[in-house]
Amino acid sequence: VIYFVTMALSVFFWTRYVVAYLNRGGAFSKFITVAGWVIFVAGLIALAINLFVPIFFSFDAEKHYQPRRARYLLLGILIFFNLATSVYTLNIAHKSEGNERLHHRAIGLSGIMMTVFIVFQSLYPFLPFYAIGCLLTTCLIHTFVVAEDKHDRHIELDSAKNMAYTDSLTGIKN
Repeated sequence: VIYFVTMALSVFFWTRYVVAYLNRGGAFSKFITVAGWVIFVAGLIALAINLFVPIFFSFDAEKHYQPRRARYLLLGILIFFNLATSVYTLNIAHKSEGNERLHHRAIGLSGIMMTVFIVFQSLYPFLPFYAIGCLLTTCLIHTFVVAEDKHDRHIELDSAKNMAYTDSLTGIKN
């Protein structure tokens, strides 16, 4: 149950990140936000129902895990959702330039990578493909987006320091 709650939370936070980072208004951004909420709430409801009626997963008499239809339905929705988000982000990347293009591509490729790992997770329920996908996409985002943003901020700070310590009349550093 905790695993699937974490999965639903990761989708919810991913949608929030994509919308906030792209900073685009419009119908698709609203769709992504609403879809993130719907997937999160539907996942929690399905898990609550699963406590009484095994629709998501169950355990047989020998204590073996048995995936159920709701699990496959959720994974199918996640596959579609990640692909849609990736296409949207890569479309924005195509229209962007410079570092922004690189950042948007990294976010789009992260969605595609998660799609691949969700497909593997649905085929092999006993292997941690979803967790591996989260790990690798986090590394991708950190490498191409977060580290680059930090580098840009350091350059801005150095420039501001130089300007602050330079006499505006003479141009001499103090």
